Amino acid sequence: QTRIEQFGSSEIKFNLMAMVGDKRVMLQDRIKSAEEQKLGGIIVDDMKALLAEQDEKRTQWKRENDRRRHNYLPFCVELIKGLAKTGKLKELTEEARKTSLGKMHKRPKI
Repeated sequence: QTRIEQFGSSEIKFNLMAMVGDKRVMLQDRIKSAEEQKLGGIIVDDMKALLAEQDEKRTQWKRENDRRRHNYLPFCVELIKGLAKTGKLKELTEEARKTSLGKMHKRPKI
């Protein structure tokens, strides 16, 4: 806390994170205890829905991490080679250059 106060309120130099337990484990324990106490119905259904949301969140995180860690460079090289073999690379490069120049001219100058 004292280290954070050394910096002005406009500076963002810290990322405050907390160690928290896995919500899925907590929800599973609550569902189990509610079922043991025979408190079925809406309460258990709501907790099961929250558990499903947590599982979906984990699946999405895994997908994002896989995409972030994948090496796309060989794919890009093969794509460029394929475009060069078919003769479309030069045409697409010129088209992209014209689009880029058009966008540069439309930008407000600072």
